[in-house]
Amino acid sequence: MKVFPKIPTVYFMLIALSFYALFCTTPNDNSGNNNGGGQTQKNSDSRSLCGSAIPKDSLAEILDGDMVAVAPYLSQGISLQRIAADLIIGMALNGVNFDALNTYQLSYSSGTYSYVSGMKSINLRFFFAQDFGSFHAGDIIPYNLFSIGSYLTDISVGLNGITYNEGPLYNLIEGNISFNNLTPKIALKTTLVSFTIQSTSLTLDTAGTSVDSFFISMTTLPATIQTFTEQVNAEGFGFSYDSTFFISKKYNLDETIYGSTFYMRKNDTTWFWDGYYSGDVRKENFHFYLRGLASNLQQNYTGYYCDAAFADSFGVAIHDRSLLFGHFYSVFGDTLFYLLE
Repeated sequence: MKVFPKIPTVYFMLIALSFYALFCTTPNDNSGNNNGGGQTQKNSDSRSLCGSAIPKDSLAEILDGDMVAVAPYLSQGISLQRIAADLIIGMALNGVNFDALNTYQLSYSSGTYSYVSGMKSINLRFFFAQDFGSFHAGDIIPYNLFSIGSYLTDISVGLNGITYNEGPLYNLIEGNISFNNLTPKIALKTTLVSFTIQSTSLTLDTAGTSVDSFFISMTTLPATIQTFTEQVNAEGFGFSYDSTFFISKKYNLDETIYGSTFYMRKNDTTWFWDGYYSGDVRKENFHFYLRGLASNLQQNYTGYYCDAAFADSFGVAIHDRSLLFGHFYSVFGDTLFYLLE
């Protein structure tokens, strides 16, 4: 299997893989039917898979190229990169960093803070978690949270000390304001501000006449700045890979990820994450579905199904904890060996 480039996700590492079957072992007994999504016909060189007749030896070809998600076993697995670890947690613990746009190389426009490098991007957005003045809960905050002028304007030194006027976000300030020269130190009411982070990446792999498009979209579930720090220490902070897709002319493959809610948590020594994901796969004349577990604490696997309800299974891929290889076990009794690379 081929490992696609790691994208600059904010929270963790996703490994996407394509399937290369090297050999298979096939049972000699062709006398009966199998349960699940396939059956072997008597005295025939074909099988029925998801309602279609296929040659006995073509299962590996059908699976070749599929994208699955895995996590390194008992390794950190999650990389809380600078925007989450420093910026969001820092806002909760230390207040507003007015140099954040320079520090994290972010651009700001209409409520969105962006980092863009080629076809990779990270977009950070803040929202009002409760009604705020004329704004409703859930409205995007249209002012730059990292600009002093959003909180205080006309700062000056007079006979009575430092004076200022209130900016549009003044009522987000928690407690007293202190100054270092004319630069204020401001703490936020972290229960009033929520955020989402979306990380996207598009990889185009051109080889000869084939073009593969691999698009990754990771979006965090909405959380306030306050609950973010609480969630990662308790039930977990959620994010989704929905709308991630892999389109490959080489493999005649079109696969989209959905239903992919993951949770990251931490203990005293490390970060860990796990969750389930689903995949809709169209390959040549076949349409099938995936449902898998990706975790850095448990065995990673991907189930293969003929139906969207995940009731009619035709096999499961068990990914070795080394993430170098794995075995696919079909309902026909075949065992397919594949590499992860």
